[in-house]
Order: sequence, then C-alpha cells, then structure tokens
Amino acid sequence: MSSRNSFGSGSPPRRTRKPPRNVVDVAMQSALADPLRRAAWLGKVGLQLSTALPRELVAHARFANIEGRTLVYLVDGPVWANRLRLSAEPIIASARSVGLDVEALKVRVARNPFPLPPSVGNRAQPPVPATERTALRTIRHLLADAQKRGQSSDDS
Repeated sequence: MSSRNSFGSGSPPRRTRKPPRNVVDVAMQSALADPLRRAAWLGKVGLQLSTALPRELVAHARFANIEGRTLVYLVDGPVWANRLRLSAEPIIASARSVGLDVEALKVRVARNPFPLPPSVGNRAQPPVPATERTALRTIRHLLADAQKRGQSSDDS
C-alpha cells in the first residue's frame, strides 16, 4: 500500500476557513428574514416621512406601520392624535411622493410614552417669560418670609 492519500501528495489536504458571518447576514438569508426585512423597510419609510411631520409633533408621533393603503402612526396622547389627524394631508402626500400607494392615515394613542430621539431630547428649553420669572421670584420671597416668621415664633 502506498502512503499517499487520494489527492496525490504525502500531506493531508488543508481546509480553508471561511470568515465568520455576521449574525444579521445569516438572519437575512434565513426563512425568518421577512419580518426583519419589513422592519428595516418600515424604519426607512419612517425616516422619510418624519420630514412631513409638523415640528411640534416630531417628539410625540412615530410612524408604526402600513396596513393596506393606510399609514399607521403612534402618538403619546389624545391631543397629539388630533393634531396629527389635522396634518394628515401633507403626510399622505409625502408618502405618495416616495412611492407609497396610500390613501388614509390612522392614529393610535400609545399607552406608554416612547423615548425621544437624541436630537429632540437635546433641544434647549424655551425661555421662561418675564411674567413667570417675576411670579416665581415673588413666591420665593413670600415663602422665605413665612419661614423666617415661623422660625422667630419658635424661638420665643
């Protein structure tokens, strides 16, 4: 018998290692990828449609889904739901401009508020009007005077 293997050389064949695959790549090639692809697509659509939202609604409304020919948004309160419904036409027009065949907008009020995006959370607070500053200063002085009077009556 010969010491040669079936490849014709005296050493065993070398295995070449494939680089490890990214978990996301593996998931996207599996049968379970459809929900992942849809979620990624909805995220992209949501970013495109966020430009159509009025500025005051950006922190309170999130694009959630497309059900048939209806855009679905989540808001964190009934007041914001009404405001979003009043702004439906420009949002639907924006959706059509990016190629979506939609005709309506559905708004749902979320039970738990959702976190603000980092860009919204870092906005400067609006300035406090002078009348409110004056009222707060007056209240502080009144409370300080009442506290002094309370301490002086305790001393006697």
